[in-house]
Amino acid sequence: MYKIFLTFNNQITTDKNMSGVPKVALLIETSREYGRGVLRGIVRYARLHGPWAFYITPGDFEQALPKMEQWGGTGIIARIANAKVADAILATGLPLVAMDLSEKQLAANNPLSKVCEIISDSYHAAQLAANHLLERGFPNYAFVGIADKVWSVRRRESFVKHITQAGFIPHVLRSAEKTVR
Repeated sequence: MYKIFLTFNNQITTDKNMSGVPKVALLIETSREYGRGVLRGIVRYARLHGPWAFYITPGDFEQALPKMEQWGGTGIIARIANAKVADAILATGLPLVAMDLSEKQLAANNPLSKVCEIISDSYHAAQLAANHLLERGFPNYAFVGIADKVWSVRRRESFVKHITQAGFIPHVLRSAEKTVR
């Protein structure tokens, strides 16, 4: 059986047996089920192909890079919340897999547009939700999303499209990210 080494909250593992072990920073929110699901998938993969050492800080969308010169990481998997985090990650020069990049981040002139990406199928997730509600025969429909999250915007567009095609006019409510828990 392979060992998966985890480091938490800037506590750096100094195990002598870790030379040659890939060290991957996981800058993914642990406060939401989607992020936790992605993390579980990464751990399952590492169990099959490991060992890997992970750097992770429990929390929300705002994640912090480890002190790279001390940690000596070999890769990063991240949901990139803002330009400051993007710049810090890109400055490391490490291989990067990003999650759910925004349209701005995917623009041809943005360096993030050239990295590998994990994306959720927001279009079909919203279609499933809309169909589920339509099948129940509700007379009114609403979508509540997070205004500045690309996955939420994509889900809103798909949900509105499918509800409208069914002959209904959905209400759309947008909440600020910091008020959603």
